[in-house]
Amino acid sequence: MTFSNKKNIPEVVNVSLLDEEKIKSLYLELGDSWTLVELKFLKKNFKFQGFSKALEFVNDIATCAEDMDHHPKITIDFNSVFVELSTKKVLGLTLKDFMMAEKIDALFTSDTGKLP
Repeated sequence: MTFSNKKNIPEVVNVSLLDEEKIKSLYLELGDSWTLVELKFLKKNFKFQGFSKALEFVNDIATCAEDMDHHPKITIDFNSVFVELSTKKVLGLTLKDFMMAEKIDALFTSDTGKLP
């Protein structure tokens, strides 16, 4: 799955609820670092060397979220960032959630303050 090169995401993606088969297919492409919860949302925990690096990551996610017009639930706990993705408009998962997960993973991969 490679959505990272899509620019104007809100105009490109239809925000409709995905069926179970499509969710499972996209989840397999995403990889097992995210957790799929009850076919309703994706979640993942990211660890950093300290609070300031975690906060930088959250700010990077915020910029991406604004660009995509898709805003995840984010919790910071010292050096951990917990992210949950779902589409509130349809109360479940859409293509935008998987696109956002891929973008967040790319941000994390490029961050130098992460812990292994």
